[in-house]
Amino acid sequence: VRPGYPVNPDNVRKALPEAMKKLSAAGVTLPLVSTPVDWINPGDSFAEDLWSACHDCGIQNIKIGYWNFHGGDYKSQFELAQKSLDKFANLGSRFGIRTLIHNHSGNYVNINASAVMRLLQNRNPFEVGAYIDPGHLNVNGEPVAMALDIVGDYLAMAAFKDSIIQRTSDATPKHVEWVPFGRGNVNWPEVVKAFRDKGYAGHVSFHCEYEKLKLDQLVSQAKADVSLIKSLDK
Repeated sequence: VRPGYPVNPDNVRKALPEAMKKLSAAGVTLPLVSTPVDWINPGDSFAEDLWSACHDCGIQNIKIGYWNFHGGDYKSQFELAQKSLDKFANLGSRFGIRTLIHNHSGNYVNINASAVMRLLQNRNPFEVGAYIDPGHLNVNGEPVAMALDIVGDYLAMAAFKDSIIQRTSDATPKHVEWVPFGRGNVNWPEVVKAFRDKGYAGHVSFHCEYEKLKLDQLVSQAKADVSLIKSLDK
């Protein structure tokens, strides 16, 4: 539910139920809605519209955006994120929909599982949860098994993608490229084992962020990615 998409912040109350009918007719379920990557304001009208529409459609999870770390004052930025999350948790309590925080590498308050858990600690895991992404953990995170232990019962969803990291001479991340599964630095046998050992039985989102591929190539690559994970999940 983002600007420029068929369902967007301006039409979500009408367009999301219409999209849901088409998905349901095709036998497709919808466990998650993603908001704009820079949207972290639970006080605007979009929040009420989105949570209400998702409630009416039976959608159980909403992924919000990211809190940028601007440097110099982590404490105040963390506190702002906490206040924002208080309001998201209240929406979750009212509508029965869980707000998900996605760990994202880079200059973000929710950079990895440790940072995400600091935001979620002592909250109701039915109102807020962790959306764990091994691709981003590969850049600025913990070993996957450790990350899953850190978030514990707050683990709500998984996002799978593979990444290659090009580094500068001082070993700091310079550029991250999202690549087909098995061509990056993510250890997929380790990832699958970690989720299996955790007893995870929830949804996995395959992000397929392959901007250089044409549509037919992207579909083929998505199928290959899923096949690789299924081959390991035995």
